[in-house]
Amino acid sequence: MGNYPAHVSAAAAAATRNAEADGSSDNEGPTRTATKRQKTRYASSTAASQNEGDPLLTLIPEMVLTANANTNTNTNTANDYDDESLKILPLPSKLAYPFWYDPHPIAKWAADRLKSELPPYNDYDYDATNSSGTPAITQGKMYGVLVVSLEDSEGSMTNADTSVVTQPPGKLGYLQAYSGTLPRAKYAESSAAIVSQPTNAASFAPLVYDRFAKDGHDGSFNFERDEELLNSMTREIERLDSCPERRAEEEQWKKTEAALQTEIADAKKLQKRNKNDRKALRNALRARLLADDNESQCKGFTNNKEAHACFLEYNDEYRNLEDNLVQESAYDQRKFKALKAKTEKELEIVQKSLEEHRFKIENVRQQRKDGSNQLQQNLFDSYKLLNVSGETQTPVEIFKDTPLKVPPSGTGDCAAIKLFQHAFSRGYRPIALAEFWWGPSPHATNEGDVARTHGNYYPCCRGKCEPILTRHMLLGTDVESDPLTEGIAIAKRSSSSSSDNQAVSNDGTNEQRELSIVYEDEWLVVVNKSHDVLSVPGRTVQDSIKNDLQKLYPNATGPILVHRLDYSTSGLLLAAKDSNTHKKLQAQFIARTVTKRYTALLEGDLVDKNKNNNDANEKKDGTIDLPLAGDYLNRPMQKVDRGPEGKPAVTFYEIVTEVGEKTQGIGGETKTKETRRQTQPRTRVHFYPRTGRTHQLRVHASHPEGLGIAIVGDDIYGRRDKRLCLHAGLLEIDHPYTKQRITFKAPVPF
Repeated sequence: MGNYPAHVSAAAAAATRNAEADGSSDNEGPTRTATKRQKTRYASSTAASQNEGDPLLTLIPEMVLTANANTNTNTNTANDYDDESLKILPLPSKLAYPFWYDPHPIAKWAADRLKSELPPYNDYDYDATNSSGTPAITQGKMYGVLVVSLEDSEGSMTNADTSVVTQPPGKLGYLQAYSGTLPRAKYAESSAAIVSQPTNAASFAPLVYDRFAKDGHDGSFNFERDEELLNSMTREIERLDSCPERRAEEEQWKKTEAALQTEIADAKKLQKRNKNDRKALRNALRARLLADDNESQCKGFTNNKEAHACFLEYNDEYRNLEDNLVQESAYDQRKFKALKAKTEKELEIVQKSLEEHRFKIENVRQQRKDGSNQLQQNLFDSYKLLNVSGETQTPVEIFKDTPLKVPPSGTGDCAAIKLFQHAFSRGYRPIALAEFWWGPSPHATNEGDVARTHGNYYPCCRGKCEPILTRHMLLGTDVESDPLTEGIAIAKRSSSSSSDNQAVSNDGTNEQRELSIVYEDEWLVVVNKSHDVLSVPGRTVQDSIKNDLQKLYPNATGPILVHRLDYSTSGLLLAAKDSNTHKKLQAQFIARTVTKRYTALLEGDLVDKNKNNNDANEKKDGTIDLPLAGDYLNRPMQKVDRGPEGKPAVTFYEIVTEVGEKTQGIGGETKTKETRRQTQPRTRVHFYPRTGRTHQLRVHASHPEGLGIAIVGDDIYGRRDKRLCLHAGLLEIDHPYTKQRITFKAPVPF
């Protein structure tokens, strides 16, 4: 039994001790499979790849980091590994910014190893080579790998009084994890779809706090016990909701209420009919008395009220009739009040019983709510999150100063958090991270979830992971700065070439850009925006087309830009030189009289996809109507939301042509054995947005309920490439002063 650093939480130490004892993790995770070829591939390096001191760590064989003399050095990357060989690649000196990054080739190499062992999944455009042809996964999941260095480094967790597993300097390994808390992922209805895990495969990183552990708890908090108490409350609510006595009382109450309301309604009708009869008797008597006495003092009154008062004063017969009618009216009122009182009493008896029943249910619901909040609080208090310095904080402590104030459900259970927790608990130095989705998109099983694409890499989530990583876990670890706050630095990192010349000074600030002006007159100007510049300044990035226009037209007034394009989208931008022109142009956008056409290149064959969907008409065009809302847990992603937060988003599309076979993307990703897509034609389409929601075209293209194929280079909803192939190439407006319809065009750069 090994010793552990003093700062390692009891739960983490217990989980690791258990792993050391039996060579596996309590949190074993999803079952994985391996083909014969894959097992053979591993056999040559099994002895060297397992770290006996940490069964959760897989050492990276030396040959993987050794140049293969037979490979082409111009194209060789971490994904060219037919013989487990990599070109010698410089390892990153800093961990990539986890919320916007392209995984390093060594991380992709490790991810490919994990992918090769997971149960296969047949997606439309994913080649699951070892699949039987039918989906083997019914529930998707996010997985992650973390490449780590085992050498001692500044800030690594070592303790003179403890024995930490050490390795020769320079050794690399990788950890594996999956998001969620299920002891085993549910992949298939049938156990036949699950194959035993290879004995030489490392286990997954454990939960930060193993809520399912049978030991290691001090007794003050037992998740399973408290959860079962909440479950018993849920069952009691269901029982009270569905018990026969309650349903019988509800039916009786409804019948009684309906019958009594009918009785009251009939009584009201009778009361009104009697009142009309009494009025008729008065009118008839007054008419007879006036006919019998031409000299009557009451003759000549045209107002019934005045005539009634006169006869009451001067005619005894009329007074006697009125006395009788008043008594009849009083009797009717007493009878109606008695009936109403009787009705209310009968309803009250039934309703009181129902209210007692409702009170029982609401009382149990409140107890369950309070218990659930307390359980969540106790659970998060048990998460002792580490950083490289050995400091611990709980999610509650981390989130208290965030806009959310409290951690969202599931915080601390993401793959990245587990990976960093285990790495820091063992004194490893993080080198490179990669997270990917495996299986069907979560939107299909959970309403409101963001769509994910099988096999794609994704950054860490913003809602749950960002506060934990940026405020605590990665403090003291060398991490690249947020590229989204560096403006032009993003373009400098991109391998794409831009048609716009742009100079960058030594301090990284942007010098004057030569704008590509498509049209200009005394009132307005149309610019062809590059794909690597903001339309308007951001919170931390000032470099933008708007700033360029302000420099070019210092006397311009008003907001200048009439609309915007995403940072990664190129194309036509309309600007006004004065506020009055801006109002006139903006009114056209509001009235939706402006025609906008975007050209996009899709990462797949849309025509063939329609055929596979049994579309007999082989649709060449159509309308996508998917309401969108921001996903606050995965900013800046948008999600399809048909609830109250979703805003209408409508796009008309038309297929233009297929444009040849897919070429290699950045990093050589298409050459990976596990992620290779067969030579696949891309599809050029035109989009005509009817609304202007954030990321509307990108979501409508990539979402399974839209076109189901992401735009080439979409690093948020698809796969990163040289650039986002989305271009605003046509814009039609009515000139605000000449009233002529004007069409502006910009050539498609891809």
